[in-house]
Amino acid sequence: MLKVSILSIISLSRVLMLVRWRQKNAERFQNIFDGDIPDLSQITEAIFQGSLAFSGGGCITFVAGKLKEPSKTIPIYTAIPLVTVIYLLANISYMTLLSPREIPSSVAMTMTWTANMIPQLTWIVPFVISASLFSNIMIDVIDVSRLFLIAT
Repeated sequence: MLKVSILSIISLSRVLMLVRWRQKNAERFQNIFDGDIPDLSQITEAIFQGSLAFSGGGCITFVAGKLKEPSKTIPIYTAIPLVTVIYLLANISYMTLLSPREIPSSVAMTMTWTANMIPQLTWIVPFVISASLFSNIMIDVIDVSRLFLIAT
C-alpha cells in the first residue's frame, strides 16, 4: 500500500502538470525513442527489473491455496491492471521531469524525481520505500513457508 501511494503521488502530480502545461512538458516526448538500440544485456536487465514490479503475483498463488474462496478474496483481475497503469504513469512522470541523460545515471529514480519535483519529501520517501521493502520481506517469508509446507 505504501508503494502504491508513493507511485500514485508521483504519477498523478506530474501527469496533471503535463496536462496543464502541455507545450513545455511535451517537448521531452519529441524524440523519445531516438538513440542507441539496446544490446542483449540491457534487454535482459529491463525484463528482470520489470518482473520485480509484478513479483507479488507469485505470492498470491501460494497464499490463494489456503483460502476457501480465493476468487472472492483476492481481486486479481483488478490488481494487475491497476499496477500496470500505476507503473506506466510513473514512468511517464519520470520521463517528463528527467532528461534522457539523468534517467540512466540516476541511482534511484524516485529519489531523483522527488528532489526535483517535491524537495520537501526527500526525507520521507526513503522511509516509505524501506517500509515497503520490509513488507515485501514479510510476504516472502510467508511465501517460502507455504512452499516448504507444500513440499513436505
